[in-house]
Amino acid sequence: MRQTKSLNHGKPGIKRVFGNRKLQITGALILGLIVSCSAVAFVSRAHQPVVESAKVKATDSTEPASSIRAAQDDKDRIRTERVTAFSYGLEPEEITRPEGLFMLCVDNRAGTEALSLQLVSEMDGPVVSQSIRKGTSGTHQMLNLRPGRYLLIEDSHPEWTCTLTITAR
Repeated sequence: MRQTKSLNHGKPGIKRVFGNRKLQITGALILGLIVSCSAVAFVSRAHQPVVESAKVKATDSTEPASSIRAAQDDKDRIRTERVTAFSYGLEPEEITRPEGLFMLCVDNRAGTEALSLQLVSEMDGPVVSQSIRKGTSGTHQMLNLRPGRYLLIEDSHPEWTCTLTITAR
């Protein structure tokens, strides 16, 4: 019988490299790490707040930002007021803001209990009722309230209040 010599005599062949179980696992882990890092970078980039993107865009621009355009951008932004429910009550206890569209966000950090919230106008009575189910982290509601005083109250804990004062522009 005649034997043929391999050109790669003494060197690991391609079958030997890909047939090595440790190298396969290492390669798979490295590939998985690269894909995971890419996905995290993509998702974090996609979820940047619009406000930050607008700030970056304005500062990167070579044209000077006019005060009229800046005032218009500021006027068009929807502001957020955040209230957090803890096991001892609502924080902050008081919010003052100008009239206009805003988002009221309530975070549930009170523990495992469900919350039932009401926003009540001192003049007109109930405005909004919203519940946060047990195990849910919070809720949010877009509001456009007239000037006046409002109370955010948790039904099961009437001592938990946040006073929301809306001022005229």
